[in-house]
Amino acid sequence: MGIRMRILDAHHRLLLNLLSDMTREQACFLVCGEAGSGGDDAILLVQEVLALAPDDFQVHEFDQISLAPSAMLRIARHAQKHEGSICMVHTHPMSKGAVAFSKADDLGNERTFEFFGRMLPGKSHSCLVWDQTLNCVQGRVYFTSRKWQGIEKVEVFRAETRITCSDSMVSQVGSTFDEQFDRQARLLGKDGQHALEELRVGIVGCGGIGSIAATLCVHSGVKELVLVDPDQVSISNLPRMLGVGPGDIGSPKVEVVKRNILAHRGDAQVQT
Repeated sequence: MGIRMRILDAHHRLLLNLLSDMTREQACFLVCGEAGSGGDDAILLVQEVLALAPDDFQVHEFDQISLAPSAMLRIARHAQKHEGSICMVHTHPMSKGAVAFSKADDLGNERTFEFFGRMLPGKSHSCLVWDQTLNCVQGRVYFTSRKWQGIEKVEVFRAETRITCSDSMVSQVGSTFDEQFDRQARLLGKDGQHALEELRVGIVGCGGIGSIAATLCVHSGVKELVLVDPDQVSISNLPRMLGVGPGDIGSPKVEVVKRNILAHRGDAQVQT
């Protein structure tokens, strides 16, 4: 039997907001229902996202997190009231592009799911761990405190787009992403295209060659760039730099290139 989790875009956006601070591990909980896919697969349906307050944490560090018993009891009683199962969610800020449960997670999960099993018997409770990009996720469903099965994928439903997250990649089905980079993906494969999106590229010198290199990077799918150049646009740059005009003379080159990058891809992260 395979296990998948499905989450609506509104719940996913709330989840990302709660987990976004990567200065230390973050956590929240989900209340889930369960459905069948018509075959042998089980599907966990996220019904609610539960935030945690600062005083819910006993330990809250970059590489360690621990919750107060009162918080665990409150979450369990809430799930009881709504007749759902519990999914415990946390992040690994040190992981990027792939993620996995640690040995400390394994030990903590045994205690956690023994407690949830006593509080809500007959339910299959679960857990997720996300990497620092909040793109890669690994999940488990616990049938007992020591018996678990991996969640194959987490599917986010956004209008007509389905984004599928796993422990090492994100793919989008029915989205403009596939159409935009279709020619490249035929050469690189979808894994290769997603690897490009995970790169952080530094470009030193943003004149004729640098502006072209930066533009090609973002056109290829790179989302994170660092631009380095102390110089300003001069009249001799106009025929050599992409996307500049007479009005840009005297402006920092890095700011002009950044402007052009964001005009093409507004979700790019550009440092200057």
